Amino acid sequence: MKRLTSLCALVILLLGALDPVISSTEPNKLASDEGIQRIYVIFTSHIDTGFDHPMDEMRQWCKDIIDDAINRCKEYDDFRWTIENIWQLKCWLNKTDEPGKVNELFDLIKEGRIEVGTAWDDIYASFLGYESINRLLYPGKQIEETYNIDLTTVVMDDLPGHSWALPQIMNRSGSKYFLAGINPQYDYCGAGTSIPIHDLPFYWEGPDGSNILTWVAFEGYYGGIGWWQLANSYEQMKSAVNSNVDELEYTYDYSKDAWLTMLGNDCINCSQAVNALMNIRKWNEEGNTPEIIPATPHDFFEHMEKTYHGDYKVYSGDWTSGWEGGKQGVYPKSTAMLRWVDDHLSVAEKIWSVNTLLYNDTHPNEKINKIYNKMFTWLDHTQSPHTPNWFTKEEMERDAWLRFQLANTSYIEMEDILDSGFERLVSGIETKHPSIVVFNPLSRSRTDLARVKLKETLFSQNFEVIDCESSISVPYQKIPETHEIAFIAEDVPPIGYKKYEILLTEIPPTFPDEVVASGNSVENSFYRVTVDPENGSILSITDKKTGREVVREVDPYDFNLLYMHNCSSGLYSLVSCGDVSLELISGPVFGEVLVKRVGTPFV
Repeated sequence: MKRLTSLCALVILLLGALDPVISSTEPNKLASDEGIQRIYVIFTSHIDTGFDHPMDEMRQWCKDIIDDAINRCKEYDDFRWTIENIWQLKCWLNKTDEPGKVNELFDLIKEGRIEVGTAWDDIYASFLGYESINRLLYPGKQIEETYNIDLTTVVMDDLPGHSWALPQIMNRSGSKYFLAGINPQYDYCGAGTSIPIHDLPFYWEGPDGSNILTWVAFEGYYGGIGWWQLANSYEQMKSAVNSNVDELEYTYDYSKDAWLTMLGNDCINCSQAVNALMNIRKWNEEGNTPEIIPATPHDFFEHMEKTYHGDYKVYSGDWTSGWEGGKQGVYPKSTAMLRWVDDHLSVAEKIWSVNTLLYNDTHPNEKINKIYNKMFTWLDHTQSPHTPNWFTKEEMERDAWLRFQLANTSYIEMEDILDSGFERLVSGIETKHPSIVVFNPLSRSRTDLARVKLKETLFSQNFEVIDCESSISVPYQKIPETHEIAFIAEDVPPIGYKKYEILLTEIPPTFPDEVVASGNSVENSFYRVTVDPENGSILSITDKKTGREVVREVDPYDFNLLYMHNCSSGLYSLVSCGDVSLELISGPVFGEVLVKRVGTPFV
């Protein structure tokens, strides 16, 4: 259907010129001679945990919304529903005691009338490390196995962009489709993508060359309500559909035979979906074109695959969100704790895997999985309620406390699993003297800096650190403030350990300084780093082997200073450096030029 109509300003706003990911291949265009013949409508409810209601209340909202969807499916044969993610499904399962009700839901899923997004939640995926981003889909795989269902689509809403790691982990895990119900309206940090509408859907290619069929709902996850007006009066809907179809075909050169729109909003039940369903029925009964189909994401993607046989444009590259900074700014302590947790989860798993092999111990697999899920829940794309116009002081404090507890308990539990794992590992290692065991969790041999805290009585004595493999005395450096020593652990075997013994001596061993700090520079045999003594910026990082300079000589911003970005003007301003002083440390293992600042938030 093609009719000339006026330009819709909304779509122009949603498709502002933003940094694109990199296009890699062009498809052979297969246009529909008759234009858009089908509009697939995805009924869903977006859960803004904490933004709409405090975290503990959201679980009941999930329960009520999914109960409503089940009832609507029983009431209307053509009703379809999409549960955004596994977290929502888990909330419902935890609050549903009746086995018959559980069977009812999963029967609807098997029939294709309800679909569940495979990921844990709508999260800031770029926060995650190599292992944890893989775990984002593990709970969905467990649901598949437990209830004998197939989950094919990752749905992530209310974010302006996503990590490049997603296509690789999705493809490797068997998830074929990605539906991004983006939030483009307040994309104040310039994130997002300028991929043109006429390239939808496209293959998003991961770093390893694997790809997933991707649809970006540029109208937002609420497009079916706002732009298409499907839940409004029938005449309003009819006008919007006719206008929008022409807009897509003529202005944006969309040539495929089907379009997807999402009819969702924050914490809504199925009422608006039912209103839209009544309008859709009337539209189709009148014989209008395009046909409007209440559907699941799988229905749409399957149609596109069968119709176009993989003939899509391929894009590769990162599609950054730009919103992650909000999380770090509101919850700096929780961010720090969970970054540490993220770094050490895989370490703990490997230590306990070794213990299982050596000692036939029970692996704390379930405890580790629960920590991953807590971290993912904390990483939900919202912050706590932050306006007294919406929430009471008690609600805001309650939600902030619940979020902190996710981070804090994850940190405490991770420490416990890690400490008990190390204790169990070293319990079978024979030693005659005080000893240090350095564990390498990587799958390759490793040489790196090791730091270990000693008891004060041992730290204050004279001693040598002996490599038990070579019997060589290893240079080390004392750190009086923390009673730590630092040394280079060489050639620690993969997923293995190396032992060092501490032998007391009458006189302290001496080692030449390998890293020398003087004036405003610090250097070893590889690099020289020079600091500006006036403001603490880094003037130079020189590779001494090649002579290459790492820091650009001409740059509008000094390296290693703190700048504040004004999202309205787009300008950056320097945060005061305060009174700067330099503290120099030279040593056999490490050296430092420590920049100290007074009278500034930049520390």
